[in-house]
Amino acid sequence: MYQNEATEIEFVRNTILVSQFYKIVELCGNEYPIVPLKGISLLFSIYKDNYARNSADIDFFVEEKNVPNLVEKLKSIGYRFRKNHEKVNVRLSAKHKFDMVNSNCHFCDLDIHTNLINKKNFSLSADNFTDFAISRLQTRTHNNIKISFLNPIDEWIYLAQHYCFHFFSNEKWLHDLYLIQNNFSNAEIAELTTIAKEFHFERIVTAVSFKLMQQYDAKTIKIPELISKWRSLDFVLSYKPKNKFVHKILTIYWRFLFIDSKKTRNKAYMKLFSVELNYLADIYQCNKLIAFFLIPIHLLLCMFSLLSFLFIYLKNYQIRPYP
Repeated sequence: MYQNEATEIEFVRNTILVSQFYKIVELCGNEYPIVPLKGISLLFSIYKDNYARNSADIDFFVEEKNVPNLVEKLKSIGYRFRKNHEKVNVRLSAKHKFDMVNSNCHFCDLDIHTNLINKKNFSLSADNFTDFAISRLQTRTHNNIKISFLNPIDEWIYLAQHYCFHFFSNEKWLHDLYLIQNNFSNAEIAELTTIAKEFHFERIVTAVSFKLMQQYDAKTIKIPELISKWRSLDFVLSYKPKNKFVHKILTIYWRFLFIDSKKTRNKAYMKLFSVELNYLADIYQCNKLIAFFLIPIHLLLCMFSLLSFLFIYLKNYQIRPYP
């Protein structure tokens, strides 16, 4: 199980992270909200008393229209893009985020998001979730500084999405979700279910709820409409590939698995090549030689990945009851 007390190193590092986040918020004044995400956000809520969470950098959200202003302010205190400006534009366009680093080793790295949904295929059905979540930010005062936070329900959904699309990669994310959900009332659970249906997070909520029930004996958040769809989810939840290449293939498939609508899922499959080729076109603008070799290789890998997953799926498919 995840530890409940911070080590001395974690406590010192998290204290520095929070202090530096205060500086960033103050730097931007009240011009626009800087919304903490992931670890830094949780240090203000479920871990505020003990800082018992390992956090490596500072993640936060800012609206894309405010990025140029934010970048100039961050440069004034020594921050710079980790990669050159052209590659930053490609990353911002493809993943709706970019990172900045400081030459001063005492400053933490920054991971700056302009959309809460950064998986391009999944965003086909849930893209409006960002606007919805930002429209109902909650403002709280810490250290005499007003900070805008996601509504806890929206934060749970956002972290659940992150946990799923990283292939259940780290126990700390599941522990975070458990602690947040533990504070929900029945009315908030009902609201979470409603939002999940409205913005097509049903499969993500179901998968995470099942994992929470398995590991923490948490209350299951059931969405009745998903009972008939559980088999595909159960296959992915129960199959643990040892081969790294097979693992990679499954992570590609997961881009589509958690799209609730069959129509949107099919649309995402159709965009598999066109969207990726647009991304490669952006790379082409930066480095034509690399793109020249990547385009045919990428097409072959896409086809091979889908065929490989079909083989794995048919070979290992098992039917299990909905929990």
